[in-house]
Amino acid sequence: MTTGIDALTQVEEEIGSMVNEPKSKLNILLPLEFFNRIISVLITDFAKLYPGICLHCHHYSGTMPEFDYQYDLTFVLHEGQLPESDWVAKTLLNFPQSIYAGESANIAHLKEPEDLQNEMAILSGANQQWLFRDQQNIQIVPMRGRIVLSSPEMRLEATRQNLGIAKLPDYVCQSNDGEFNNINCGLKRLNLTKAPMAQQLSVLYHSRSIPIKTRIFLDYFQSNIGRLS
Repeated sequence: MTTGIDALTQVEEEIGSMVNEPKSKLNILLPLEFFNRIISVLITDFAKLYPGICLHCHHYSGTMPEFDYQYDLTFVLHEGQLPESDWVAKTLLNFPQSIYAGESANIAHLKEPEDLQNEMAILSGANQQWLFRDQQNIQIVPMRGRIVLSSPEMRLEATRQNLGIAKLPDYVCQSNDGEFNNINCGLKRLNLTKAPMAQQLSVLYHSRSIPIKTRIFLDYFQSNIGRLS
């Protein structure tokens, strides 16, 4: 008959085995078109390091996914506060954004954020407002547009085709060396008195007591997150 001490010893041995080589399924939800090439390298490197973890990565489009408990980790790109929930959120990185126009667009009259209200915009969501940082304050500019594209790559291409101005993360418009080159990318960046609010990358998980498999991946991702900046 197994004693209480024997049972405790068995549990300790199982935990030790999981720490050395965790074996479990890990569900991750990521934004669509978010550093796909770099993320794929991070994922494959992690899979090689921890062959016992079965990785299931899914993507969502739009600005905010629904909170779904089937996912151990949900990565979210956002500007303002995240909606209220019982999930734990941790901000990992900020990405600067700018307002862009097509190379042949007339933007000389656009100097203040409020000047953008009368311009046709390419939006990532319906009835979108653009947020600008004014020291400690936030300026909200309601925008109008006939084109809504949740994909940043599609917004970039529509901007190149002079269908309107767009707010884009700067990394989307940079060349391989990390520099913005309007000749190569076919865009012009507006020089406004206030900068758009940066896009934040946050990770959401169910509670502060997270499983070992989730902690290992989160620690790995945070250690390698510099590849995204």
